[in-house]
Amino acid sequence: MRINFFIIFLFFLSILSFLLIYHRLDNSLSINKPSFFYFLIPVTFFILSIVSLFLSKKNLFFLSYTLIVITFISYSVEGFLKFIIYPDINKVRKTYFEKNNYDIRNKFEIFDEIEKKLDKTISVPPQIFLSKDDKKILPLSGLSNKMTIICNESGYFSSYFSDRYGFNNNNKIYDEDEIFSIFIGDSFTNGYCVNTQNNLISNLQSKNFFKEKNILNLGYGGNGPLLSYATLREYLNKNKNTKYVFWLYYEPNDLIELTKEIKDSILKKYLKNLSFSQNLILKQKEVDFIINEKIQNEKIQFNQNKIVSTNKLTAFLSLDETRRYIFKLTNSPIKKNKEIIDLFSIIVKNLKNFSNKENFELIFIYLPGKKLNEGSLYYKDIISLINKEKVKLIDLSSSNFYKKNIFYPKYGEHFNQKGYEELSIKIHNELSQM
Repeated sequence: MRINFFIIFLFFLSILSFLLIYHRLDNSLSINKPSFFYFLIPVTFFILSIVSLFLSKKNLFFLSYTLIVITFISYSVEGFLKFIIYPDINKVRKTYFEKNNYDIRNKFEIFDEIEKKLDKTISVPPQIFLSKDDKKILPLSGLSNKMTIICNESGYFSSYFSDRYGFNNNNKIYDEDEIFSIFIGDSFTNGYCVNTQNNLISNLQSKNFFKEKNILNLGYGGNGPLLSYATLREYLNKNKNTKYVFWLYYEPNDLIELTKEIKDSILKKYLKNLSFSQNLILKQKEVDFIINEKIQNEKIQFNQNKIVSTNKLTAFLSLDETRRYIFKLTNSPIKKNKEIIDLFSIIVKNLKNFSNKENFELIFIYLPGKKLNEGSLYYKDIISLINKEKVKLIDLSSSNFYKKNIFYPKYGEHFNQKGYEELSIKIHNELSQM
């Protein structure tokens, strides 16, 4: 029995691959249950490291040579798929922007310029503060009373002036006796990548159903079902008459966001205790301080070149694109995450009960993604749960408008001006038929 460098290397690979899988399980950007085949890699490396102890020099050389060839081919294929067939959309967009003389900077690259103007800031989604750790406050909005820079998908940085609680509204809405409707959801609700006058809420205000009515926008980028639910619980003014609450559900990533949200220590309390509140309306100064501190820390990391995308490196080492391509070719069945469906069901029930208690009508808007995605596999589950709780439904999956390129920037994930306008028309048409 001999121990040489190759045997130690195999054992190291078994540990490394296991840690990679553990990292993916804890930080997965997938809804579905990971396949048990993932664990074959570390197990195989471990078994080979044991077997190698008893191999002759000749067989050991053959095994090492074979593994080197397989590894080289695997990562060559991964590199080809990742950089040639499915290139990084951010790099492609940057090249396109450069050719068209668009602004190619990211938010931190323009932050020094923003800081000089005291009334400006950058958008910081609440999901950035999610963690398992105990904390005093979980912000559910942005900085208050600031010109807030959101994103750049069309060659310019879109922005809005935030209200007293950090949302995309005019402060006057809080002085009204009645709030006709409230919208909760993610970046599509917030109005990402277009200016205020072109977002969903502004377009809806010109439609007959909403005309001359107040619409409170409580949407924020990255919000999944649990963050949206918690936000409504915190910012619904129970002393004002609210007639409707519209929940805009985005198929591609809402359940993915939920897998991260349920790990947060404070968000869990909104599910376990129906009377729980952080009383954020009374703590905006503290919320502003936490967000400002986060921005400064991120700025320091950016300036020191410490912001590294570990997810991209992990994805490459895990051969994500290769495995995805093999699953696509073989049409391998995907095991659904039953726990996430059950969790979503609890949120729907709680929201429905909350609507009954506060006397508003809950309307669920199902918005599919432009491309086929993991979330689409759960379509029937989501619709079934909504119908089961007798929540009114606007199902936009029957319309194909969301697939048309004219409603998106050339290299963007959010709607452009035409897209938000079309979305408002579809929602209004569905409301007119109810």
